[in-house]
Amino acid sequence: MWNKHFGRVCAAGCGLVLLAGCGGSSAKPSIASGTRAASAALPSPTPASLPQLKKIVLQAADLPIGWKGSAYQPGPGGAADQATLVKCVGARNTDGD
Repeated sequence: MWNKHFGRVCAAGCGLVLLAGCGGSSAKPSIASGTRAASAALPSPTPASLPQLKKIVLQAADLPIGWKGSAYQPGPGGAADQATLVKCVGARNTDGD
Protein backbone atom coordinates (compact mmCIF):
# COMPACT_ATOMS: atom_id res chain seq x y z
CA MET A 1 0.00 0.00 0.00
CA TRP A 2 2.84 2.37 0.84
CA ASN A 3 4.48 1.67 -2.53
CA LYS A 4 1.25 2.51 -4.36
CA HIS A 5 0.97 5.81 -2.50
CA PHE A 6 4.66 6.55 -3.10
CA GLY A 7 4.24 5.93 -6.82
CA ARG A 8 1.30 8.30 -7.01
CA VAL A 9 3.19 10.99 -5.12
CA CYS A 10 6.21 10.59 -7.40
CA ALA A 11 4.01 10.70 -10.49
CA ALA A 12 2.25 13.83 -9.25
CA GLY A 13 5.57 15.48 -8.42
CA CYS A 14 7.00 14.63 -11.83
CA GLY A 15 3.86 15.99 -13.47
CA LEU A 16 4.20 19.27 -11.62
CA VAL A 17 7.85 19.57 -12.59
CA LEU A 18 7.02 18.88 -16.24
CA LEU A 19 4.21 21.43 -16.21
CA ALA A 20 6.38 24.05 -14.57
CA GLY A 21 9.20 23.44 -17.03
CA CYS A 22 6.96 23.44 -20.10
CA GLY A 23 4.75 26.32 -19.01
CA GLY A 24 5.58 29.95 -19.32
CA SER A 25 7.48 31.77 -21.98
CA SER A 26 10.38 34.07 -22.27
CA ALA A 27 10.86 37.08 -24.49
CA LYS A 28 13.38 36.44 -27.22
CA PRO A 29 15.27 39.22 -28.92
CA SER A 30 14.16 40.09 -32.39
CA ILE A 31 17.06 39.70 -34.79
CA ALA A 32 15.18 41.37 -37.66
CA SER A 33 14.53 44.59 -35.78
CA GLY A 34 18.00 44.69 -34.27
CA THR A 35 16.75 44.89 -30.68
CA ARG A 36 18.21 42.84 -27.88
CA ALA A 37 16.80 42.02 -24.48
CA ALA A 38 18.91 43.57 -21.75
CA SER A 39 20.35 40.88 -19.55
CA ALA A 40 21.48 41.76 -16.07
CA ALA A 41 24.79 40.34 -14.98
CA LEU A 42 24.15 37.47 -12.61
CA PRO A 43 26.49 37.06 -9.68
CA SER A 44 28.48 33.86 -9.81
CA PRO A 45 27.71 31.45 -6.98
CA THR A 46 30.26 30.94 -4.25
CA PRO A 47 30.96 27.55 -2.69
CA ALA A 48 29.52 26.89 0.74
CA SER A 49 31.89 27.37 3.66
CA LEU A 50 32.88 24.49 5.93
CA PRO A 51 30.62 25.69 8.81
CA GLN A 52 27.69 25.89 6.39
CA LEU A 53 28.38 22.37 5.14
CA LYS A 54 28.63 21.01 8.68
CA LYS A 55 25.17 22.44 9.45
CA ILE A 56 23.52 20.26 6.81
CA VAL A 57 25.14 16.97 7.83
CA LEU A 58 22.66 14.70 9.57
CA GLN A 59 23.60 14.04 13.20
CA ALA A 60 22.42 11.31 15.58
CA ALA A 61 20.56 13.96 17.61
CA ASP A 62 18.44 14.72 14.51
CA LEU A 63 16.89 11.26 14.65
CA PRO A 64 14.27 9.89 17.06
CA ILE A 65 15.55 8.20 20.23
CA GLY A 66 16.15 4.51 19.64
CA TRP A 67 16.25 4.84 15.87
CA LYS A 68 18.48 2.30 14.15
CA GLY A 69 19.54 2.33 10.53
CA SER A 70 19.24 -0.70 8.29
CA ALA A 71 20.16 -1.65 4.76
CA TYR A 72 17.66 -0.98 1.97
CA GLN A 73 15.17 -3.80 1.47
CA PRO A 74 13.27 -3.60 -1.83
CA GLY A 75 9.53 -4.00 -1.47
CA PRO A 76 7.50 -6.59 -3.39
CA GLY A 77 5.88 -3.97 -5.66
CA GLY A 78 8.94 -1.80 -6.26
CA ALA A 79 9.64 -2.98 -9.80
CA ALA A 80 5.97 -2.69 -10.78
CA ASP A 81 5.74 0.82 -9.33
CA GLN A 82 8.90 1.84 -11.20
CA ALA A 83 7.53 0.43 -14.46
CA THR A 84 4.24 2.30 -13.94
CA LEU A 85 6.02 5.58 -13.29
CA VAL A 86 8.31 5.17 -16.31
CA LYS A 87 5.33 4.37 -18.55
CA CYS A 88 3.37 7.30 -17.13
CA VAL A 89 6.05 9.89 -17.91
CA GLY A 90 6.91 8.33 -21.28
CA ALA A 91 10.49 7.53 -20.36
CA ARG A 92 12.64 4.44 -20.90
CA ASN A 93 13.41 2.21 -17.94
CA THR A 94 17.19 2.20 -17.58
CA ASP A 95 17.40 0.00 -14.48
CA GLY A 96 19.06 -2.80 -16.44
CA ASP A 97 21.56 -0.52 -18.16
